[in-house]
Amino acid sequence: MVYGYAFQQLNNGPIITALWTHNNAVWPTASGTCSPAYSTRYALTVDSPGTSGHVALIDMMGNPVSVAYANGVVNLTLTESPIYVVSRNANVFSGKYTAPIGYTGQ
Repeated sequence: MVYGYAFQQLNNGPIITALWTHNNAVWPTASGTCSPAYSTRYALTVDSPGTSGHVALIDMMGNPVSVAYANGVVNLTLTESPIYVVSRNANVFSGKYTAPIGYTGQ
């Protein structure tokens, strides 16, 4: 299963999407630890269809890398460790996600 959340920084800033995966069938392993080999593929829409470019991907230690996307989608490999995708087109997120209960925005 894939888990995540997304938010937009103030003043029409970039969108930051946090993503990770978890599967109770592989957590914990027989030795009581996380399976370092467990991962799942995930396609995240970051821009309009037909567009290409790059987004920043930040690992859980804060290390950024530039990752290419095509047709508005970046293909990711998710693990138990969260990653953060920084993108710019907030319109692609419109209507796809639910705000937390009680959230009123700024």
